Parts: sequence; structure tokens; C-alpha cells
Amino acid sequence: MTVDHLIFNKLKWFNVADNADSVKANGRSFYALPSKIKLTNDGVTFGTINGGDPPHHFDSGQVFDVLGAYKNTYNEQGKKRYIVSYSDSNLNYISSVSESDCTPIW
Repeated sequence: MTVDHLIFNKLKWFNVADNADSVKANGRSFYALPSKIKLTNDGVTFGTINGGDPPHHFDSGQVFDVLGAYKNTYNEQGKKRYIVSYSDSNLNYISSVSESDCTPIW
């Protein structure tokens, strides 16, 4: 094995810092997502994205699985909203919660 193969094998495929929360490539921004989030505010209310029932109410400490995220530029000044999933009464829901109401669980 030559020296150039040893050096190449030590490099990452994408040169992104381990503590980076975003990267820009080809003019597009990509963001790191936590696998779960935990609500930090009591009385968080949010509606479902997939239609369904009226908004649900959750207290701090509730943990949700993260499916994705988007920037809300309409009424939250560009804050990130996490798309989450949860089950209630044998039904599955998809909803979103503001980054200001939760903390990421990496």
C-alpha cells in the first residue's frame, strides 16, 4: 500500500467539521437534524400537518421523533420548525414544533 492511499483513507468523504450544524453545497444549505427533540416549555400547542384532529397540547419533557425540519419565514422570522411524529389513542400523527419550544437530543 502506498502513502497516498494511507492519507486518502484518513480523510472524510465530505470535509465538514464534527461540530457543524449546517453546510452549504452548490448554493443550497443543509442542516444537521437531531434524532429526537424534548419540549422545554409547558403548554405547547400545535396542530397536525397531516390533517386530523384539532391541535394537541403537550407539557415540557415530552419527547418526539424528528422526521425533518424547515424554516418558517412567514410568522416566526426564519426560526426552524421540527417535523415530528407521535402516537395518541392508537393513531399516528405528524406535526411541527418551533425550535424555541424544544431542545434537540442528539
